[in-house]
Amino acid sequence: MRRNRENRKRKIKQRENEDIRIRHIKRQKKKRKRRIFFRAFLLLFLLFSVCAIIMFMTPWFNIATIEVSGNSYVSADAITAQSEIYEGANTFKISTSYANEQIAKMPYIKSVNVERRLPNKIVIEVVESHAVAYFEYFGGYALIDEDARALEIVYEAPKDCIQIVGCELKYFSPGSKISIDSQEKFDIILLYIGELEKTEFCRSVNLLDVTNMVDVKFKFENRLTVFCGESKNLDRKLLTFTEIAYNQLSPNARGEIDLRIDSKAYYRP
Repeated sequence: MRRNRENRKRKIKQRENEDIRIRHIKRQKKKRKRRIFFRAFLLLFLLFSVCAIIMFMTPWFNIATIEVSGNSYVSADAITAQSEIYEGANTFKISTSYANEQIAKMPYIKSVNVERRLPNKIVIEVVESHAVAYFEYFGGYALIDEDARALEIVYEAPKDCIQIVGCELKYFSPGSKISIDSQEKFDIILLYIGELEKTEFCRSVNLLDVTNMVDVKFKFENRLTVFCGESKNLDRKLLTFTEIAYNQLSPNARGEIDLRIDSKAYYRP
């Protein structure tokens, strides 16, 4: 009996010792992991510091070249100045997103992408818009692009552009969308510009009259007045007009073409 009690005590003591040993091993492992983590963190911090010094404090990443592509109307110098990026600046200290925003404000810039090309080059790629229509405005001519964005005011009637009549231009600020006296007319103008831009004769349309929204008309080469009626099926009406104007009429024919009835064309000299 006494021997059994002693055996139990010995086993309990052994278990306690084993538990102490296991806890000690776990503490040692945790300490080892903390040391490894601290050393790795310190190493990464040192590497980051060295990289930061190389990136920001050495001339290796100072901008040597700013390349502008895709521009024909807006000069590369004007685009570069608008970006607020200059040669000699550190490439990592400039903001490409800010440069994108600034350049996008320019009237003739439709889209832009500014990229770093390491180690020391900046590439600015732009897509330009172009004047497709205009309004008479305070003694001048207010030009807009295909998205009805204001471009500039000129004082000589532009060639190869569509004059918009039958509405009043209310707001014109280069780089921003225009505003006219009727949202419905604005939508019609955008529709016509979009559909005419798809055709081969867009540059031959001289005037678009939206005075009557259910009886829209345009003038072609200052010799044919084309009545389109409502804007429904405009694409089909323009195809019909193309067939009549280029294949059935003489190049000097003058008069009216009526597309208002069932998308058929009726010519009146």
